[in-house]
Amino acid sequence: MNTAVTPAGRTTPDRPVFLDNLGNALMNRYERDANPDDLDTGLAAHAEALDLLPAPAPERGRIAANTGGALWRRWRLSGGREDLDEAISLLRVAVDATPPASPNRPLRLNNLGCFLRDLHGLTGTEDDRRAAAAALDGLVSLL
Repeated sequence: MNTAVTPAGRTTPDRPVFLDNLGNALMNRYERDANPDDLDTGLAAHAEALDLLPAPAPERGRIAANTGGALWRRWRLSGGREDLDEAISLLRVAVDATPPASPNRPLRLNNLGCFLRDLHGLTGTEDDRRAAAAALDGLVSLL
């Protein structure tokens, strides 16, 4: 699996895409085998991919969404609040980077709303409930 990433070198323009794909493959294997090492290694691949991309890169929304999803999975496993907070932050980046007419926008809004719902479940604050409702209202307006 790692052969597409290793020879590419750190300066190859396609490296972020290769790393994101590696992260996705490891997330899929984690879902199948529940090996936390796959989760951590996949998350590291996603994070490196995101770090290598300039802010205006067209892939930024997709990779931010994938990284956020990996953090959310780790939060569900470990309960580390910082993972949920970072997942929410990255999903906001992903939504902001996704054009309104993009077929990816509904899924990203849905995920953001669900992550915020989970945060509200932890905090119980009205602000978190409103933020979750606003994200899901944005989704409903697209349907």
